[in-house]
Amino acid sequence: MDAKTLINSRGLLSILLGFSLIGLSCSVNAVQQIETPPIHVAVAANFAKPLKIIAHRFTQLTGVEVSITVSSSGTLYAQIQHGAKFDVFLSADTKRPQALVDNAIVHKDNLRDYAKGQLALVYSPSISDLPDQFEALTQKEQQAVIVKVIRASVKAGKLALANPMLAPYGVAAENTLHALNLWEEVAQSKVMGKNVLQTYQFFSTGSASAALVAYSLVAGQQHSHHVIVIPEALHQPIIQSLIINSKASAQLQPNLFDAASDISAINQASIPASHLFVQYLLSNTVQQSLEKWGYHAVSSPHSAGQEP
Repeated sequence: MDAKTLINSRGLLSILLGFSLIGLSCSVNAVQQIETPPIHVAVAANFAKPLKIIAHRFTQLTGVEVSITVSSSGTLYAQIQHGAKFDVFLSADTKRPQALVDNAIVHKDNLRDYAKGQLALVYSPSISDLPDQFEALTQKEQQAVIVKVIRASVKAGKLALANPMLAPYGVAAENTLHALNLWEEVAQSKVMGKNVLQTYQFFSTGSASAALVAYSLVAGQQHSHHVIVIPEALHQPIIQSLIINSKASAQLQPNLFDAASDISAINQASIPASHLFVQYLLSNTVQQSLEKWGYHAVSSPHSAGQEP
């Protein structure tokens, strides 16, 4: 074999070896994707921010990626009804997850409460002052302050709230306005968002003078505007529930994140990743962290017709 033929042969061998390595790499990647496919989580807009942080930590612990879709509870509910393949649905209410159970779309054991939300009124300081020690005021005094702020807001512009037909925080806002005898008074001054994120955008961009939104959107932040947490006596409890989108019963007990002594034991568990994710969300560690995001913990199973 002459030198030229030898060089060509070695070149061909290198090319063939390169293709083999590429093929092997693709095969390994394919196996990895089969072993740990991402889970798809649909979430109501109010819980999008904490979910991203929770999902990131879950991925760090387990290696399972989480793909997140954010929209209003009503929109996501309709998509699941029409066959959307979300693994988990985190609603801002209990009504829609319960309806998925009642319509036999998901198994009854796959319904859980995961958080209790709070409604907040945000407004510009130019509208009205925020009294010192608002929380220390009597219920009647707090209501008087809220009425004053809302009336001043609609006089200056618009009041933004989420659409009650789509968003549970919109229902809470409507409850509040009715309880304060303001619903008819502000009828011509309302602007409605399809979810609380859009509602807050109306306020932050100046399209509304004030907004009734999820407290989670503004909790723990420094603001140039005032924030009042609406007393729960003015609206129905905002209990947020989830479902695992399966007709088979989910494996949620025992909670491995509460029971296991180390993460390796959790990663060796042979349960679907979506079940593992819900266990993590309901774990003591995550539930105890909800306060900093503007929620109260709700870790008990949902019972139809009862609030935990």
